[in-house]
Amino acid sequence: MLLIQRCDKIESMTGTKGLTNTSPKRAANDVYITGTVPTGTYKITTGTTINAANKTMGVDSSLALAAPVQQLDYAINTGSDWRITDLGNGYYSIINTYSGQALTLGDTSLPEHEQIIQFNYGGVDAQQWKIAYQAFGAYRIESKLNVLKGVHVDPSSTGSGTPVKLETYPTSDPNAGYFYLSPVAVTYQDQAATDFFRRTSGWINSDGAATVLLNNGEILWLMGDSNIGQYDPNTGTVPCLAVSVRNSGLLQPSVTDWDWHHTLTLLGDNYPGRNSYIKQYPSDDTRWIWPGCGFQLPSNDTVYVICTPLKNGSGGGWADDGNKVFAKILSSTAKVVGFKTLQDFNGINFGIGVIKGTDGYIYVYGEKQTFIASDIFVARFPMSNPNADWTFWNGTGWDALATNAAAIGQGESTATNVVKINNKYILISTQFSMGCGTASHSMYASTSSSATGPFTNEHVIYNIPERYQGHTPFWYAPNAHPEFNTASNELLVTYDLNGYCGADCINGRTNPDYYRPKAIRVPFSVIDPSL
Repeated sequence: MLLIQRCDKIESMTGTKGLTNTSPKRAANDVYITGTVPTGTYKITTGTTINAANKTMGVDSSLALAAPVQQLDYAINTGSDWRITDLGNGYYSIINTYSGQALTLGDTSLPEHEQIIQFNYGGVDAQQWKIAYQAFGAYRIESKLNVLKGVHVDPSSTGSGTPVKLETYPTSDPNAGYFYLSPVAVTYQDQAATDFFRRTSGWINSDGAATVLLNNGEILWLMGDSNIGQYDPNTGTVPCLAVSVRNSGLLQPSVTDWDWHHTLTLLGDNYPGRNSYIKQYPSDDTRWIWPGCGFQLPSNDTVYVICTPLKNGSGGGWADDGNKVFAKILSSTAKVVGFKTLQDFNGINFGIGVIKGTDGYIYVYGEKQTFIASDIFVARFPMSNPNADWTFWNGTGWDALATNAAAIGQGESTATNVVKINNKYILISTQFSMGCGTASHSMYASTSSSATGPFTNEHVIYNIPERYQGHTPFWYAPNAHPEFNTASNELLVTYDLNGYCGADCINGRTNPDYYRPKAIRVPFSVIDPSL
């Protein structure tokens, strides 16, 4: 288990530190905090088992609203970890990293022995908690509605599944209402960024979600097939398989503004048919664009987005419609002003990552399918001339022929993305997904110290929690967003859901969340301890 120090005072769990002055049994490398609780991710060990077993407050694998909070055996990357956030008013939110739902009182009348539940976070008083330090590393978790009542675990049981309830202090067992907080480095759901995509007007849902940080500090989000304006507020649903446009854009004011009401939905200029944002052939809906990664050069108004041209194929599918293109967008107006057709890439899907080098070159990454996995390639062109021909890394140098390109890494599927953090290049990929009923749930990262690879040390950084009737969704398109990096050294990553093979479509309607990006924060140390 990876552990990170998040405050000045941390005590080792050795010696006699429990409230009952006995020797607690914990993992040898466990640490716990004392004093004021800084915002961070924590394992919350229950006081009732501090001397008997390593049990924590958590939720089971259920994502259901109002699922009960319980005492469980600890396991990393499950429902055993909590994101504790200082709200700045003397209280905290406590959100499960696995489910993304908050520690909540279901009955605000505060009845004795009420079971604590998890529920979507809304910032209400029933979801705000005072975390009060006591002694020997122990804390009370007290309700904002009445600080004399707080979170307790039944002292008569040390087993998994023991309910976590609301009780009045003090109790007959001094450990029943006390908890110990151990900082952990685990990936967690970013609630603010996930809620950014939960909209009721304009853009409603889609896949995609590549970003370009603009020179003026705004962020351009590039979305794929999108549903525009088809949200029913009475049912909270959208039509199944609703695609209004083949692509759209979102213009976010800044990296700190997650209020979706402040973000513009970008569409085309009243094109006939589908009014897609990027439309190379305005009068022809049988041909369309799916946008990938992009970039903007310093002191330049033009944004370049690498796009895949497509057309209607046989049997209702689609087919390639020629070489990749640069779509050119003016950041001052957010308008698409032109296209440049790129050279033949020999079947390599370039556009899974764009990095501005410090050597005067733009590096572009691509993938090529190899059965259910993919090989990763890199090309470059001069930063001073985006219209120049690309050259391709052939294993020893830069080559004018894409046919000589050499693989520099492998992805677990064709759902891949490459970004740079500090001195490391990061390759993110997702497990091959065929849709509902599969066991696909893992996201991977590998790293390189060079733009030309090789990418090594692949490992799991996250397991998606989404389930519907026991099935995993069809999911793909991881996109990392380094422009949103925080002082706590965490990388924002989004991934796309695309339904549950129709099982979620009821009477022609579905939950828009089943076709939306989800957002997580990955600690740098989870990606690579050297970051």
